[in-house]
Amino acid sequence: MELPVRTKGDEFAPPGRIAELLGRIAARTGVGEIPVACFYAMDFRTRMLPFLFYDSRMIPGGLVAITAAFHLAGFKARGVFQMFSPNVRPSKCRIDGKPVQILTTTAMQINSAPSFELIQDAWSMGEDRPLILAGGPKAVYEPDHYFGLGPDGNIHADAVATGEELVLLELLDRVTAHRGRNETMRRAFQRCRDQRLLEDIPGLVYMSRDRDTGGRPILHNTGVQRLLRDLDELPHPRVGLTLIEPKHRRETLSPQPIPQDKLHKNVQAISIVTTHGCRLGCPFCGISAYTL
Repeated sequence: MELPVRTKGDEFAPPGRIAELLGRIAARTGVGEIPVACFYAMDFRTRMLPFLFYDSRMIPGGLVAITAAFHLAGFKARGVFQMFSPNVRPSKCRIDGKPVQILTTTAMQINSAPSFELIQDAWSMGEDRPLILAGGPKAVYEPDHYFGLGPDGNIHADAVATGEELVLLELLDRVTAHRGRNETMRRAFQRCRDQRLLEDIPGLVYMSRDRDTGGRPILHNTGVQRLLRDLDELPHPRVGLTLIEPKHRRETLSPQPIPQDKLHKNVQAISIVTTHGCRLGCPFCGISAYTL
């Protein structure tokens, strides 16, 4: 993968950037009609102490954050925690009777197998498949693993975010700005990719239109994400918690997320981001590669 060098002074996003992106995306025609399913993948074989039992009482912060970002940007978003709803399949998801146009999957390394399965299920929809975006710790450090899936290696995510909400919103802003009337998000993304309109968005990995000397596709890496100076700009976790799929064993989504007055019966703890990164930059730690 190509890895561009960051220019000095480009480490941080301008103040107010999150609010600017949210407002601009939400104001675009048709965004409010686009269904989005955000999955947090869970491999039940990895459940172990000291998290056993407690892991079923806490919604992962990444799922809450991404679902909230989509909602505040105007999309019809639903968050699916596989611990609660393990059988939901992207190909069967309907929101207000419409198939999802965007699928996101978030996973740690130990939960990467079900994350790949979600992508493969979405590809079973053929030309009607959604735009597939991957993120989370697995994607941050091993984004190339989300490409070349399936028996023939022809199944892949459309883009992998090696950062957090800002990377996602920058991508959505660019794609919705170039989306044609009644065009799907996947088609709009592909045109932006082919016209090289995504290369200035730090924190993305996607399959380039270019090919190597053997005719194989090349992954393009836009570099390390930009950081926020003020974490209060991020969408509040409370927003995402109101969009979580209820507990069930069906392959389809429920008509509505967990009611707010029932949320306390499903969730006993939440995670809140208080800091990002680390100032020490120890050579054996991967955190510095993620934020610096």
